[in-house]
Amino acid sequence: SFLKKAFNRYAVEGFDSIFSHRVLDITAPALCLIEAGKLPKEVFGKAGGSLKNLCNALNIEVNESELHTAKGDVAYTIKALAKMQELIKG
Repeated sequence: SFLKKAFNRYAVEGFDSIFSHRVLDITAPALCLIEAGKLPKEVFGKAGGSLKNLCNALNIEVNESELHTAKGDVAYTIKALAKMQELIKG
């Protein structure tokens, strides 16, 4: 990232302790639901899964312009997780 390069260029230490990220992978629960027959296998196409495909399978309306934005991806991930939780609870 350009920030990390700037830290290095100006010999500022501690980039990784200041900037970090946590990853929430929704693939694992989606794959479990596919295996349980609660989601269609088509959620994961030849190119792999996508948030859009998962949302479509969960009947979540997707606004294309919101995809691949920080706010949009977070909002759709939260909605998808909530729907998958409903499926798991039955």
